[in-house]
Order: sequence, then C-alpha cells, then structure tokens
Amino acid sequence: MIQCSQCDKKLRTRYGWMMHCQAKKDHNFCAECAILFSNRASLHSHLRASYHNYCSACDRLFSSDWACQQHKSSRAHKKSDIPCSMCSKKFKAPSEIATHIESGGCNPNINRHHVSAAIHAMHISPPITITHHIEGPVNPVVHFSATDRAFNGKAYECYLCHVEFSTLQSLTLHLNSPVHDANEFKCPKRRCGKKFKVVSALIQHIESESCGLARFTTVQMEAMLLTGQFAQLVLG
Repeated sequence: MIQCSQCDKKLRTRYGWMMHCQAKKDHNFCAECAILFSNRASLHSHLRASYHNYCSACDRLFSSDWACQQHKSSRAHKKSDIPCSMCSKKFKAPSEIATHIESGGCNPNINRHHVSAAIHAMHISPPITITHHIEGPVNPVVHFSATDRAFNGKAYECYLCHVEFSTLQSLTLHLNSPVHDANEFKCPKRRCGKKFKVVSALIQHIESESCGLARFTTVQMEAMLLTGQFAQLVLG
C-alpha cells in the first residue's frame, strides 16, 4: 500500500498513486517526474528549473518544446500596445480594435454598420467586400429590446431564427448582435473563399494565418493603416 502524503489516502499500487495525484488539482504533483511536492511554490521552482516545457506566467505545461514556444510567442503573452485610432485605448491585436469600434466602445453612436459602410467607401484592393453599397449617410444606431411577448411558454424565442433563451437580456443581446446580418466581407485570398458578417471577423481570420494570406506582423501594420482610414470616414 502507498499512502498519499498530501491527503493520506492509501493506494494499492504506485500507478494508482500516480493517477490519484494527477487527478487531484490541489496536489502539487509533477506527472512527468512522478514527484509530489509539499507546496505549490516548490512545484513551480521544480518546473522552472528543470527540462519541462513550462510557462510560469500561465502555470501551464506543454507536450513539447515547440508547443511551449508557440504559446509564449502567441497573443496570450503579447502586450496591449496597439492604439485605437479613435481613442486612447490599446489592444493586443487589430481585430480587437475593430471589435471595440464596432461595439460602440469609442462612441455609443457608432456601431458595426458604420464601420462596414466606411470600409465599403474605401474601395480596398484586392476587394474584401461582397455587397455593393450606395454611398451615403448610415442610418442612426437602432437598439432592439425583446419584450415578454417573445415568451413561448418555456423560453424567450427569437422570431427570426427561433433560437430560445432563458432570459430577456440574452435574447436582446442576440437581436443586437451580427448573427442575422448578411455576409459583407470575404477573404481576399481566392482559394480561401470564407465570408464574414463584420470586418473584425475577417481581420481575426487573417490574423490566425489559417489560410496563409499574411503573417500576423504584416496584418498588424496593414490593419493599423486601415483602422486609421476608416476612423476618419466614420468620424467624417
């Protein structure tokens, strides 16, 4: 029998003890070395000092050195150093700035429709827009509020897509989201063909490098120029 030094539970085999320690989140256990430490600080010191693929900032172990390095160079460890061209706030990625502006973070009177109209007016090449807008002023911001009439006897139902929600607030958020908007943007890479309702989703797609259109650093530079230009049009 093997007794766990942290919780005094008795296990029949060493393998059983290892599985027990690994399953218990409050046990300071290194699964790779099969060592149980008396406290969290000792475990962290061991992980930092040894060959483990460990991120001390996030307290995460990775299966390989490559995975660990990818994580450390990802947005998770990037500083919020990209300024919004419409206010003083800073963000980690261009897509976050676009989402910030689309959601009224800079100005409650500006929403995703104003941003989309500004992008359409810029006539970007290669084209990223799908529909052809008639240039002109954008309609004032409209806010939808769900009422008790949406209750169908068991939940609050969206009259457009019939998705049900447990609260009126959730339904209202749904109605004011882009979920029922038409696709306005497309990836400029011909072989990709993905379509998006808002420009922030397009930028996020390009940032991910999933279609190989551009590296993240290139996206960052181009998006900063883009947001600066559409900020002038939106504030126009």
